[in-house]
Amino acid sequence: MNQLKSIITVALIAATLVPACREQQKPLLTKEINSINLKTGNVVLCGPDDKGVGKVSFIISGDDSTINQFNFGIALLP
Repeated sequence: MNQLKSIITVALIAATLVPACREQQKPLLTKEINSINLKTGNVVLCGPDDKGVGKVSFIISGDDSTINQFNFGIALLP
C-alpha cells in the first residue's frame, strides 16, 4: 500500500513538473535592460602603481569593445 502511494505521488509530481518545464521564458527586451540604468565610466584604482590590475584573456563572443570590457572587469575581481 505504501509503495502504491509512493508511485502515485511521484506520478502526480511528474505530471505537474513536465508541463511547467516546457514553458519558455520570454527573452529580455532592450527596453527592460535599459530600464535598470547600469552605470558605466572610468575606473579609479587606489594603491601603489606596482600593484595594478592583472591581465586576463577569456575567449568570448562579441565585438572587440565588449571583449575588452569583459576581460577588464574580470581582471578587477580579487
